[in-house]
Amino acid sequence: MAKNLTGGLRHLVDVAEGNRLGQRNMRAALDRQDEIGLLGRDFNQMLDALVQQEKELRDREENLAVTLNSIGDAVITTDMAGKILN
Repeated sequence: MAKNLTGGLRHLVDVAEGNRLGQRNMRAALDRQDEIGLLGRDFNQMLDALVQQEKELRDREENLAVTLNSIGDAVITTDMAGKILN
C-alpha cells in the first residue's frame, strides 16, 4: 500500500514540476478512487484554470499593446492659436 501511495504522489510531483518548467500540457493520469485520485483530479482542474487565466492575461496584454501602440494616431497637437502642428 505504501508503494501505491508514494507512486501516486511521485506522479503528482512530476506533473507539478513539469508545469513549473512551462509544460502546461502535463496532467495527472491517476485512475484511482481514493484520496490520491481525488487530489489528481482537483490538481488537473487547477491546472486547466491556470492555463485559461494565462490565456486571458495574454489576450488582455495584447489588446492593451494594440491600444497603446495606436494611441498616437488620435493625438493632435496645436499651437496657442489653435493651429494644428505637424
